[in-house]
Amino acid sequence: MTLTVTVIYVDELTWRFANEIPLSAGAKLAGPEQWRNSVYGSQRSAELGLSLLYALKHQNILVLGSDIVTLKTEVTALLDALDHDETYQHRMGNIIRACELASAQGAAVWIA
Repeated sequence: MTLTVTVIYVDELTWRFANEIPLSAGAKLAGPEQWRNSVYGSQRSAELGLSLLYALKHQNILVLGSDIVTLKTEVTALLDALDHDETYQHRMGNIIRACELASAQGAAVWIA
């Protein structure tokens, strides 16, 4: 399986998903499922204090409001710690771009 990133509107009263904002081909990919443990939920992630990303180790995450900036910062920090390795650049770049789009549109980022 593959982790995917989605930009979606959420009704904050009911917590139901509303409309998804379409992403270009390949822009939904956030890495293979094993990245939950080996990258996002890794010891390095824990050492860097990346709480939103680290939560992917055990669950999907829905990020709203100002936490979107935090998610983008965490992904950038982890990518920096991984020396912008090409293996990670595209997939983690997808999360960064999703954060930018969600912030601009008042939407949420869902990683599952």
